[in-house]
Amino acid sequence: MKEKRIVFYDGKCILCNKSVGFLLKQDIHKRLSFATIQSDFAQQLILSGQFGFIEAPESVLFYDGNRIFTKSDAVFEALKQSKGRKRWLSYFRIIPKILRDFVYDIIARNRYKWFGKTDSCILPPENWKERFLG
Repeated sequence: MKEKRIVFYDGKCILCNKSVGFLLKQDIHKRLSFATIQSDFAQQLILSGQFGFIEAPESVLFYDGNRIFTKSDAVFEALKQSKGRKRWLSYFRIIPKILRDFVYDIIARNRYKWFGKTDSCILPPENWKERFLG
Protein backbone atom coordinates (compact mmCIF):
# COMPACT_ATOMS: atom_id res chain seq x y z
CA MET A 1 0.00 0.00 0.00
CA LYS A 2 2.92 2.39 0.55
CA GLU A 3 3.51 2.90 -3.19
CA LYS A 4 -0.19 3.38 -3.98
CA ARG A 5 -1.71 6.78 -4.61
CA ILE A 6 -5.43 6.30 -4.16
CA VAL A 7 -8.30 8.67 -4.82
CA PHE A 8 -11.38 7.70 -2.78
CA TYR A 9 -14.55 9.22 -4.21
CA ASP A 10 -18.34 9.02 -4.04
CA GLY A 11 -19.21 6.46 -6.72
CA LYS A 12 -22.84 7.62 -6.87
CA CYS A 13 -22.01 11.26 -7.55
CA ILE A 14 -21.99 12.33 -11.21
CA LEU A 15 -19.56 15.20 -10.51
CA CYS A 16 -17.21 12.83 -8.69
CA ASN A 17 -17.30 10.31 -11.54
CA LYS A 18 -16.60 13.04 -14.11
CA SER A 19 -13.70 14.25 -11.95
CA VAL A 20 -12.25 10.73 -11.84
CA GLY A 21 -12.48 10.59 -15.65
CA PHE A 22 -10.63 13.92 -15.80
CA LEU A 23 -7.89 12.62 -13.47
CA LEU A 24 -7.54 9.40 -15.47
CA LYS A 25 -6.89 11.42 -18.61
CA GLN A 26 -4.39 13.67 -16.78
CA ASP A 27 -2.54 10.80 -15.11
CA ILE A 28 -0.13 10.11 -17.98
CA HIS A 29 2.18 7.90 -15.87
CA LYS A 30 -0.71 5.86 -14.43
CA ARG A 31 0.32 6.70 -10.88
CA LEU A 32 -3.20 7.06 -9.47
CA SER A 33 -5.59 4.32 -8.42
CA PHE A 34 -9.25 4.86 -7.58
CA ALA A 35 -11.80 3.39 -5.19
CA THR A 36 -15.33 4.42 -4.40
CA ILE A 37 -15.92 5.30 -0.77
CA GLN A 38 -18.83 2.85 -0.89
CA SER A 39 -16.57 -0.13 -1.78
CA ASP A 40 -15.69 -2.77 0.82
CA PHE A 41 -12.01 -2.08 0.07
CA ALA A 42 -12.36 1.61 0.94
CA GLN A 43 -14.53 0.99 3.98
CA GLN A 44 -12.04 -1.51 5.44
CA LEU A 45 -9.00 0.69 4.75
CA ILE A 46 -10.57 3.96 5.87
CA LEU A 47 -12.03 2.45 9.04
CA SER A 48 -8.93 0.38 9.87
CA GLY A 49 -7.84 3.09 12.30
CA GLN A 50 -4.82 3.93 10.17
CA PHE A 51 -6.27 7.30 9.16
CA GLY A 52 -8.09 8.16 12.37
CA PHE A 53 -11.63 8.00 10.99
CA ILE A 54 -14.46 6.60 13.11
CA GLU A 55 -16.76 6.53 10.10
CA ALA A 56 -16.04 6.98 6.41
CA PRO A 57 -16.38 10.62 5.41
CA GLU A 58 -18.49 11.61 2.42
CA SER A 59 -15.79 13.87 1.00
CA VAL A 60 -13.12 12.90 -1.46
CA LEU A 61 -9.96 11.49 0.10
CA PHE A 62 -6.49 11.13 -1.34
CA TYR A 63 -3.91 8.71 0.06
CA ASP A 64 -0.33 9.22 -1.13
CA GLY A 65 1.12 6.12 0.51
CA ASN A 66 1.97 7.97 3.72
CA ARG A 67 -0.70 10.54 4.44
CA ILE A 68 -4.40 11.01 3.89
CA PHE A 69 -5.69 14.29 2.45
CA THR A 70 -9.30 15.46 2.74
CA LYS A 71 -11.56 17.96 1.01
CA SER A 72 -9.78 20.59 -1.13
CA ASP A 73 -6.34 19.27 -0.10
CA ALA A 74 -7.31 15.88 -1.57
CA VAL A 75 -8.38 17.46 -4.85
CA PHE A 76 -5.23 19.53 -5.24
CA GLU A 77 -2.90 16.72 -4.18
CA ALA A 78 -4.49 14.31 -6.69
CA LEU A 79 -4.06 16.93 -9.43
CA LYS A 80 -0.44 17.48 -8.47
CA GLN A 81 0.33 13.76 -8.38
CA SER A 82 -1.30 13.17 -11.79
CA LYS A 83 1.62 14.96 -13.49
CA GLY A 84 -0.68 15.82 -16.40
CA ARG A 85 -0.89 19.06 -18.35
CA LYS A 86 -3.61 20.40 -16.04
CA ARG A 87 -1.64 19.87 -12.84
CA TRP A 88 -1.12 23.64 -12.78
CA LEU A 89 -4.61 23.75 -11.28
CA SER A 90 -3.02 22.44 -8.07
CA TYR A 91 -1.39 25.87 -7.66
CA PHE A 92 -4.78 27.15 -6.49
CA ARG A 93 -3.70 25.57 -3.21
CA ILE A 94 -2.20 28.98 -2.38
CA ILE A 95 -5.74 30.12 -1.57
CA PRO A 96 -6.17 29.82 2.21
CA LYS A 97 -7.49 26.40 3.24
CA ILE A 98 -10.41 27.88 5.15
CA LEU A 99 -11.70 29.50 1.92
CA ARG A 100 -10.96 26.45 -0.27
CA ASP A 101 -12.76 24.12 2.13
CA PHE A 102 -15.67 26.55 2.47
CA VAL A 103 -16.22 26.40 -1.31
CA TYR A 104 -15.58 22.63 -1.29
CA ASP A 105 -18.22 22.12 1.42
CA ILE A 106 -20.82 24.12 -0.54
CA ILE A 107 -20.22 22.05 -3.67
CA ALA A 108 -20.12 18.78 -1.70
CA ARG A 109 -23.38 19.57 0.09
CA ASN A 110 -25.14 20.36 -3.21
CA ARG A 111 -23.40 17.91 -5.55
CA TYR A 112 -26.40 15.62 -6.05
CA LYS A 113 -28.80 18.52 -6.57
CA TRP A 114 -26.53 20.38 -9.00
CA PHE A 115 -24.85 17.52 -10.88
CA GLY A 116 -27.02 14.46 -10.27
CA LYS A 117 -26.72 11.07 -8.63
CA THR A 118 -26.82 7.48 -9.86
CA ASP A 119 -28.44 4.61 -8.01
CA SER A 120 -25.27 2.55 -8.24
CA CYS A 121 -21.59 3.13 -8.84
CA ILE A 122 -20.66 3.67 -12.48
CA LEU A 123 -18.42 0.96 -13.91
CA PRO A 124 -15.12 2.16 -15.37
CA PRO A 125 -14.35 1.65 -19.06
CA GLU A 126 -12.49 -1.59 -19.82
CA ASN A 127 -9.18 0.18 -20.58
CA TRP A 128 -9.13 1.73 -17.07
CA LYS A 129 -10.44 -1.19 -15.02
CA GLU A 130 -7.03 -2.15 -13.61
CA ARG A 131 -6.76 1.32 -12.02
CA PHE A 132 -9.80 0.72 -9.80
CA LEU A 133 -9.52 -1.02 -6.44
CA GLY A 134 -12.27 -2.90 -4.68
